[in-house]
Amino acid sequence: MNTLKKVLFLSVAFLGLSFVAACDEPTTGEKVDNAVEDLQEGRGVGEAAEELQDRTTGEKIGDAIEDAGQDVQDAAKDAAE
Repeated sequence: MNTLKKVLFLSVAFLGLSFVAACDEPTTGEKVDNAVEDLQEGRGVGEAAEELQDRTTGEKIGDAIEDAGQDVQDAAKDAAE
């Protein structure tokens, strides 16, 4: 269980830093590519649609934190079963 917490923490930290470091605005083609990747990786249509929207870095970080929180909840449920 300790290892799981470490992996989740490092993943969240990496995602946060990568969003802060990548302050450039993606092109329309990059947004479409990201949305298609989200769909191919099994993420929801809502997450793919977020890729197509113009969002600030703060909004992106907020979404990453929300996603990481959901991942932690899912991992906790799986560990409890």
